[in-house]
Amino acid sequence: MSAVLSWGQGNGSPRSKGYVRRSRSRSAFPATKGDPHRKCKGSSPTCAKRLLRIPTARIGLSKFSRPQDDLKYDINVEVVNAADYGVPQWRERVLIVAFRSDLKIEWSAPEATHSLDALLWQQWKTGEYWERHRLSRSRRGLMSRRIASRDTNVRKLELLENKAQPWKTVRDAIADLPRAVDSKKAASMQNHFLIPGARAYSGHSGSLLDEPAKTLKAGDHGVPGGENTLSLGGGKVRYFTVRECARLQTFPDAYAIKGAWTRAMRQIGNAVPVALGLAFTTQIRNHLQEAACTR
Repeated sequence: MSAVLSWGQGNGSPRSKGYVRRSRSRSAFPATKGDPHRKCKGSSPTCAKRLLRIPTARIGLSKFSRPQDDLKYDINVEVVNAADYGVPQWRERVLIVAFRSDLKIEWSAPEATHSLDALLWQQWKTGEYWERHRLSRSRRGLMSRRIASRDTNVRKLELLENKAQPWKTVRDAIADLPRAVDSKKAASMQNHFLIPGARAYSGHSGSLLDEPAKTLKAGDHGVPGGENTLSLGGGKVRYFTVRECARLQTFPDAYAIKGAWTRAMRQIGNAVPVALGLAFTTQIRNHLQEAACTR
């Protein structure tokens, strides 16, 4: 095995269960202060800081090699936001990338292709975003508190030096879908019908249409209360349809998601966004190809 890529949760509120899944034996990681495998109790930055204590070092993977082979891996830890790679969702994750040490690969994460500043620039500086969606000034969307301070800084700029594409929003992702209906039988598109019962809770107000969606959750026993919802204004919310959630995870429309709503949402919520996975696996492939050419 030339490379290993492991994904771990790194998002959520202070009550979230951020952790890195153990996809390899415990011996795959160096000794650190504390146990990097145990679930992090606390906010995602706490989890990230603990994981980043793992040094880039040569670590024996005895589970995948014979003792005489002395096979070792170089470990690299990245904390990323999927929105920076074209995913219309605020989804922070910890990625562990490992290469066989004999390949002597110097890992570099793929550069972000999208940025919050570019989105705010097009929304509140040039208005290009609203024009693209053919929205008049009176129909422009709202802004969440967590990016309002950043918007103030962007509006003061005369020129945006960041040439990245704007973060994709919920509207970008689902605007061209047919109107969701109440009945599964009446749905004109697979997995695109409404599920009743959505409610807004304190701290769970639903995703805004003109920002990346909040992190989609899977839940052990169905969708957690107040999660995976779209804000309709006036304190009202509705659940995203399964197809909308698939769009927010950048799955193609031809990708069929089987099972009842709870099961389908668990599949989507546990998935790695396609665009994020593509960015990192492509970078890994490029590094491996370069290493092959130099050997």
